[in-house]
Amino acid sequence: MISRLLIIGILYFTMFAGWIGIGIFMLLVPQRFIEVVRSNVAFLSDSTPRRSTKWMARIIGAALLAFAIRFAFKAVALFATKR
Repeated sequence: MISRLLIIGILYFTMFAGWIGIGIFMLLVPQRFIEVVRSNVAFLSDSTPRRSTKWMARIIGAALLAFAIRFAFKAVALFATKR
């Protein structure tokens, strides 16, 4: 039987991996990220992404990575106190 702590750990790891993956995707290929958002959500116009839009995607990606790193440290501290 799977313990509750293991289930919570798997959930935290899945969220962490998602944030890291999206953050790296936004940092490395912001134009492709903008195209994906535009085609799936219809959030941005159909024109080519401007340079400022690419930088905004990179800044948000960096913030997402920083949040994921902070989340990882908090999760490690949480699991360290549970034992």
